[in-house]
Amino acid sequence: MDYLEEVEGRLVGFECKWGAEKWQVPSAFTRAYPNSESTLVNRKNYLEFLAL
Repeated sequence: MDYLEEVEGRLVGFECKWGAEKWQVPSAFTRAYPNSESTLVNRKNYLEFLAL
């Protein structure tokens, strides 16, 4: 994960890959934080990410 943030008591992870369309969440992350969310930030949605 490139960036982690706590949102309303939940951990949200963001992976930044400019050219990637698909990405798999690392199993170590999901094991360590089972109630977390994760999102891929790429060239198609980075402006949405910046607006958060």
